[in-house]
Amino acid sequence: MLSIFGISKNKCTICYETYTNEQYKWCKSCQINNLKKNFPNWSSGNEKIDKLIQKAQSNIDDPNKPIFEWISYHQFNIKDMGKDGLSTVYLAIWKDGPLYWGNKKYARDSGKTVVLKSIGNFGNSQNMNLNEKNHSMKWYIDLKIYGMTQNPDSKDYMMVLNNKYFDDYFKGYCVKCDKMFENIQYKWCKPCQIDYFKKNFISSRNDEIDDLIQEMHSKINDYKDIVFEWIPYNQFDQFDIIKDVGMGLVNLYSAVWKDGPLEYDTDAKKYERRSNKLFTLKFFNTTHNVINDLSNEIREYSINADNNVLNIYGISQNPNTKEFIMIFESNYYEKYCEKCGKVYTNMYKWCKSCQLMYLKENLICESEQISDLIREMQLKINNPKDMVFEWIPFNQFYNINKEIDNGFSTVYSAKWKDGPLYWNNKKWTRGLDKLSDIQISSKSNKSKQVSLKCLGNSQNINDELNKVKLYSINYLDSNIKLYGMSQMSDTKDYVLVFESKHYEKYCANCDKFYIDNYKWCKACQVDYLTKNFTNLNIGNEKLVDFIKEMQLKINYPTDIVFEWISFNQFSNIRKVGKDQYVTVYSATWKEGPLKYNTDKRKYERHSNQVFALICLSASQNIMNKVREYSINFSATAFKIYGISQNLDTKNYVMVLEDRYCEKYCKRCCKEYTDINYKWCKQCQIISFTNWSGNEKIDKLIKEIQQYNHYLAFEWIPYDQFAGVQEISKGGFSTIYSAIWKNGPLNYNENIGKWAREPDKLVALKCLFNSQSLNDKFLSKIKSYLVNDFEKSGRILKMYGLTQNPITKDYVFVLQFTEGGNFNYWINTNNNSKYFNWLIKLKVLDNTIKGLDEIHQKKMVHSDLHTGNILFKEIYWVSSSASTYISDVGFCGNIGNEDESKIYGVMPYLAPEVLRGNPYTQAADIYSFGMIMYFVATGRLPFANREHDQNLALDICKGIRPEISESEAPKCYIDLMKRCWDSDPANRLDASEIARLIRLFHDSYNPIETIQDDEEIEEQFKEAEKYRRANNDNQSPVHPQAIYTSRLLNPFTKDLPRYIDDNAES
Repeated sequence: MLSIFGISKNKCTICYETYTNEQYKWCKSCQINNLKKNFPNWSSGNEKIDKLIQKAQSNIDDPNKPIFEWISYHQFNIKDMGKDGLSTVYLAIWKDGPLYWGNKKYARDSGKTVVLKSIGNFGNSQNMNLNEKNHSMKWYIDLKIYGMTQNPDSKDYMMVLNNKYFDDYFKGYCVKCDKMFENIQYKWCKPCQIDYFKKNFISSRNDEIDDLIQEMHSKINDYKDIVFEWIPYNQFDQFDIIKDVGMGLVNLYSAVWKDGPLEYDTDAKKYERRSNKLFTLKFFNTTHNVINDLSNEIREYSINADNNVLNIYGISQNPNTKEFIMIFESNYYEKYCEKCGKVYTNMYKWCKSCQLMYLKENLICESEQISDLIREMQLKINNPKDMVFEWIPFNQFYNINKEIDNGFSTVYSAKWKDGPLYWNNKKWTRGLDKLSDIQISSKSNKSKQVSLKCLGNSQNINDELNKVKLYSINYLDSNIKLYGMSQMSDTKDYVLVFESKHYEKYCANCDKFYIDNYKWCKACQVDYLTKNFTNLNIGNEKLVDFIKEMQLKINYPTDIVFEWISFNQFSNIRKVGKDQYVTVYSATWKEGPLKYNTDKRKYERHSNQVFALICLSASQNIMNKVREYSINFSATAFKIYGISQNLDTKNYVMVLEDRYCEKYCKRCCKEYTDINYKWCKQCQIISFTNWSGNEKIDKLIKEIQQYNHYLAFEWIPYDQFAGVQEISKGGFSTIYSAIWKNGPLNYNENIGKWAREPDKLVALKCLFNSQSLNDKFLSKIKSYLVNDFEKSGRILKMYGLTQNPITKDYVFVLQFTEGGNFNYWINTNNNSKYFNWLIKLKVLDNTIKGLDEIHQKKMVHSDLHTGNILFKEIYWVSSSASTYISDVGFCGNIGNEDESKIYGVMPYLAPEVLRGNPYTQAADIYSFGMIMYFVATGRLPFANREHDQNLALDICKGIRPEISESEAPKCYIDLMKRCWDSDPANRLDASEIARLIRLFHDSYNPIETIQDDEEIEEQFKEAEKYRRANNDNQSPVHPQAIYTSRLLNPFTKDLPRYIDDNAES
């Protein structure tokens, strides 16, 4: 026996199967059975409708879907009724309301507002066909259809629809056919309206005409389109003849159409007639082909109210004469040719066929060939605005003046008395400027300015006439247009008549459009040049071909015309330069070169101009040498004008612009070392007269002058210096200030000479124990000077060498800086107080850019510290040129040649250098990191301890000066630590550091309109606040903390060459 212990919550309590919808506890099979049990309790009275409803109830599959049912009409309280076109809909209250699923059973939603839509009266037939409604039913079921009912009075069946869902779809769909409206705004449905026209069709009793009307109906696509129809003749009244044209074939009348045309009423949503409107009637007499011809013509018209084609409303027939009649809008005659009865070609009341016939009949020209051409050109007319190409008697022209005569074309300007034809008020007339559409009102002012192009001898006219056919008369296109032709009375030459400004834009020879404002046509001008300036008898065919080749390279009127020039054309010949291969002369070219005259539109010579003559040796290939130069006027290369030949030596000569002579020194005729400055190395070396008497030093000075002509590095007698005063003393030198009486040499570009700057304040750096300078030290001087550091603006200038006559020590003569070194400057004039972060970044920016210049030249500084950063002025930094780097590469004792000796300031030396490794660019970066520390804190690195072997060991172990996070921005501290990293490979290069320093500056600078980085800006603002609050934070310096360069080997001799730099002490 089956034992039941309980029922699951998800099981139906009737069939014990799992609920179809567990959420709503709804069982499909049980609910369908309940509906089926209720089938006997209702009936529509129509077997097919009952089966439709039963089928719908048997297919229910969701508790949320409405139950499709038969509903008694008495259940509805009709509230409102409305029509939509041909259908009727009702708004009603359903008393009991539709079934809905709730609380484990179906209940009714009483008082529900619904929509009733009539679907027609099927009569009493039980065999009515509902198949045609299947699509409709499915569509409405998707809209939540509740069921069906029947009006007991009209017997119309009705669908009961959800009000909300129906409203949403009702706006866009036709209630009759359920298809989307073609025009939703006005609820216009094309299929229903076409069907309406079919059912209400008025037959003409002629199958061909009826088919045509149906065809025109099918073209209706919008409510505004015209309904083409058959109109009984008795609908017309008040006939009035407009015109009898076309030899009785066509008659035009105006008449009133009593009922009027069908027009869609957008308010009523249906077609209604507009009675008693005036129309134009076009009559056709009956012929054997009249219907076919009539149908074809009707198809040319339009029922679309929005386009520009003539609108047609319908067709009729006179019952007495049997003439067919087309019905047009009342203004038809405004679009209809009065002469031939055809529709005007366009809106200007212009008929092409009639007007071409008029022009043909009025053509007067004695030449049959020209007449044929004129007729051919006139056949191209398609618009009354097109130019009328015509024969113009030459006596129509006056004020004739020659404008162009350039060797291949002759053009005249003239006035045309009557002027060209133009279309106005249904006829041709003269005196309108077609380009401006301004009518000339006075007969005496009809004349029009034109251009006349002479075609030459009439015996060779055929080619020119063929070219005429290529011209345009179409007013819309951009092609060349012309008015017509004429013939000169005296020479009998034919002329073409163009608009007056034509040859301002087009070539007078080939009629191609000018590509620029020079009125120059490349093809014609190059052809002219090759025909007139290359027929040379110079005994060298290759050279003749080469000259033609050069002329074919001409692309602009400003380009140079390369040509053969007879040597006797040159005068005032004088030598200006010479080298191993060529001799250069300056000479006057008597006739001068060809240059294009824009006004006259031809080449003319410019006489008596000076040029450079390059005389080549016999072994040189003249053509290859010519190709080194340019005929392009805008090119930077030297311009070449042609070639010639010396009559005595038979050597070829290149003719170049006079500027070429400026390459040569006027003193020695050698080519300038620097043509921009007109600087001759040989002559300038000779001009220096002071020498040291020391062979090595004098040789060094000469070599430097050869390498660098921008700097006059020289030997300066010691007695040239006055007011010598000691400024400071370092480990290997003493610095003095002095007045240089004559002063340094500077090259004056304007006069092409060196000039001195007298009484110049300079710095003298006296080198200890330098009575003799070894080759290594001299090599450092040379390396420094040949690298053009004096142009930098960031590296200290070196003017020359001198020698103390008493000590015999050699002395560098240097640029003087009033501000002194960084250590001096920071403690002077309250500079530390005003040394804000913007100035700090300016100083660092200038310093790192100077260091980057040194590194770019593959050099190292080797002793970079604050003592070698010099300030131009004593006051705080005001420009990017305010600081300089000094002593580039000069660290150490003059006489030292021992590579193992280490010189420098200990806190600024990288750990690898202290351990005896070679000095590198990365070591300079380490030193820059220490300068960054000094800039940020105002404290010298390791100022609080003795600079001995213990400090050297700590530096190698990774110990660095202390800095608090408040003293500098985080981004700044991060960069500084990268610079003094123990591993050289981890240090950035100078270019990247310069980029970051500039980023810091631009982000913080309040003058910048766009800050590069807002976070960086905020960090620097906080650091500046801290600086102002702690401006007096200076620490004492240990007595054994030494910040001048010295020998450091006594403190580093016990350091291992390699060590773990990251180890902590």
